[in-house]
Amino acid sequence: MAMIVQIFLIFVTWLAHPFHVSVCDVEFNEKTKSLEISQRIFLDDLEEALRKKSGWTTLDVVNPSDKKRFDALMKEFVIENLSIEINNKPVKLSYLGHELESDAIWCYLEVTGVNNLTTIGVANSVLIDTFPDQVNLIHVKKEGKIRSLKLYRDNAKGSISY
Repeated sequence: MAMIVQIFLIFVTWLAHPFHVSVCDVEFNEKTKSLEISQRIFLDDLEEALRKKSGWTTLDVVNPSDKKRFDALMKEFVIENLSIEINNKPVKLSYLGHELESDAIWCYLEVTGVNNLTTIGVANSVLIDTFPDQVNLIHVKKEGKIRSLKLYRDNAKGSISY
């Protein structure tokens, strides 16, 4: 009986404190000498963060009332919260756009002119100000091999060396 009560309490605690996570995929494209970046963020979490940032009392990320204003807000939000260094030098992220996927949004970015990738540093603070338990997973793919970082409030930056 005690085991059932423990499982019930764990389940109720999990429901009361949902886990917040985003996933950022970075792929080095050697042919185009670029980084192709996509970041997946859950819609409900994003809405809450963007409401805080923008001051909008109502915001529907699925059907925004002002699409141009929303697109500009998304670009600003992603660029402010994601930065990358290649071989210890900061690079400029180009925001390409976003698209909806059921319960999430995918944001697409690119870094051009990457001739060689020996070290990549990533700082990702997406949603960290909104959710103290936010975890941002980073997966970097080079030559078919994937290496990952787990970033969170007290550790929002990491690096991978090849």
